[in-house]
This record gives sequence, structure tokens and C-alpha cells, in this order.
Amino acid sequence: MMSKNGKNNHVDGDAQLKWHRLHLGLYARVAKKLRVNPSYVSRVARGKRQSDDVKKALLQELARISQMRPEQSGSSRRTSRSA
Repeated sequence: MMSKNGKNNHVDGDAQLKWHRLHLGLYARVAKKLRVNPSYVSRVARGKRQSDDVKKALLQELARISQMRPEQSGSSRRTSRSA
């Protein structure tokens, strides 16, 4: 089965990798936005430090990245076996 992009019936690898790469630099983007050090953002994310502002910004950035996720063909397929 061919998908919209002309590939086989699996997710386009390039699109999936492009989306995944958005996670790289997550702490740096949040740190730049809040004008703090990326290591501080990392510590908040790991629970070593507490900051509502950093936590909120991290969750917003993750939500933004989630919205950019490419469609997955066949993701609703479930494997079932009848006896």
C-alpha cells in the first residue's frame, strides 16, 4: 500500500526524524525564552530544582512539538487473534 508521500505503508522516515530532531535543543530554547541557563532548565525537568515558570515553558514547548508530529499510517491498526 502506498501512502500520500509515495512511500510504502510505513511512516515517512525523513518526516519522522525531522519531527524527532525538534526535541534536540528543547532545554536551550526554553532557557533562551526565559533568559536562564539551559542546565537550570535541565535540572527543573529532572526534578532537581523547582520552578513553575520553567515547568510551564517546558510543557508549552513539548505541546508545540507534539502538534508538529507527522501522521502515522496504520497507527490505529490493532493486532487481534481469534481462537
